[in-house]
Amino acid sequence: MAPTTTTATSGPTLFQSYTPPAVVDIPSSWQKVKDKRDGQSQTKPVQFAEQATQAISSTHIDIQTDPEPVLQFRLLDRYDQGSMVEFLSRVESVISNQLLDNIKSTAFDGWSAQWDESVTSTTLLHTLSATSRDPEMLVTDLSWNRTGSTVGVAFGRFDHESWCNHKGSLCTWSLASRLVEDTPTWTVETESCVMCIAFHPEIPSLIAAGCFNGQVLLAQTNEPKLDPLVAVSKMSDVTHQEPVAKVEWVPGGKPGTYNVMSIGNDGKVLTWDPENGLATPIAGSQLLMGSIPRHLRQSGSVKQDAVLGGTSFSFPSENQTVFIVATEPGYIVKCGRAMTTLLVRDEHASAYSAPLPSSQQRLVNPIQFAYAPHTGPVNAISCSTFHRNLFVSGGSDGLIHLYNVLQTKPLLTFSPSSASLYATVFSPHRATVFAATSADGLLYIFDLAHSPSLPHTTIQVTTKSSVAATSLAFSKGRADLIATGDASGIVKVWKVASALTTESVGREWRCVEALGRLGEND
Repeated sequence: MAPTTTTATSGPTLFQSYTPPAVVDIPSSWQKVKDKRDGQSQTKPVQFAEQATQAISSTHIDIQTDPEPVLQFRLLDRYDQGSMVEFLSRVESVISNQLLDNIKSTAFDGWSAQWDESVTSTTLLHTLSATSRDPEMLVTDLSWNRTGSTVGVAFGRFDHESWCNHKGSLCTWSLASRLVEDTPTWTVETESCVMCIAFHPEIPSLIAAGCFNGQVLLAQTNEPKLDPLVAVSKMSDVTHQEPVAKVEWVPGGKPGTYNVMSIGNDGKVLTWDPENGLATPIAGSQLLMGSIPRHLRQSGSVKQDAVLGGTSFSFPSENQTVFIVATEPGYIVKCGRAMTTLLVRDEHASAYSAPLPSSQQRLVNPIQFAYAPHTGPVNAISCSTFHRNLFVSGGSDGLIHLYNVLQTKPLLTFSPSSASLYATVFSPHRATVFAATSADGLLYIFDLAHSPSLPHTTIQVTTKSSVAATSLAFSKGRADLIATGDASGIVKVWKVASALTTESVGREWRCVEALGRLGEND
């Protein structure tokens, strides 16, 4: 029987294309076909027109006022001398008596002539920033020249953990012109941070400065073609071994000459003669703990020969033989200029110490008297230019003490801030005015004739409270100017309110004399 064969039925094969025999198209119920048309449009042609114009012609005419006749005066060839004598004898007694009465009169006490426009508040005049400086540098000190037309700025840092690897700088800005530029008028770079600066009291172009590496230098600002650094001290065993905290110009041995006096964190007080190019100090002394009375010491176990690091000093206005010193441990002491070790031959001195002091031969301790200390470092000290016995101090404890030179305890204590005070300065123009700056960026201006406890003016002089106001200086030539410097390297010049610059003679002097008598009576 033959085999059977099965044939597959026709139809779509799996996974192959298949077109059904009929296609059903269902039109959309919401979509419509849009009609399109092409069209063209054109704007009207733009029209241009040119037209010339000319200003009216001008004419120059010179005019001149009529000359004023010159009055001719001549002495009389003949005059009645007898009538002149008779007139003077008749009125002299009346005028003399009136002049004597005017001297005793108090009718004009507290009044002074107002030559300038009165200013009701302290306002900002200039903001100065050296754009070419290292942005990490802050303003460490300020000083005005004798005329008050130029402010000098020292740039450095306070927060060194070890040796200084920075390049410091000195800059000056001239405020004589109305347009004060941001670029300094004069600048010079130094080997290390500049910590302090002082203009010469008579030569407006001469500056003394102290550096972190212990060097003292002199710079001139009026000779751009010459080296601006006139003299730089050399390092030795007798010079400063730590940062120089303060420099001042003091009268020299010859009339009309000035020396530079410096104090350092190593406790040395050195005197330099510019005539020898700062080759070596001519005299020196060393601050030691042994002269601090035991009842004023903060620790009874401190060695007698422990060094007191200096931070600032100031001279009383009428007595250049003594000076007041602020120290790092918080002590404030009065020192004598005569208590010093001569280091080079002095033509005006009777003593001479040939060899420089060795480690066994210490410099003389100049401390004569000690005052009630601060808690922590004393950052600033300033003597009054109007009263021989008054001085103020500002410390890291946020306190300002007003002392009498003759009294251990402070006469008054001010607590303007809980932050550290960087600068405290007496005004050179008002007997009862002094100012201070703090670590939270505030400027405090006190007027004892206005209030014996509260500041007259408080100003935020920095951009924010976290930026410290590190320096402060009153202008010596202009009573209405004060400068502040901060930790961001910005210097600001302020116009002080008239109430803080105008002298109230009677009330002011009565206040100052009362403070002086308070200390002397105690």
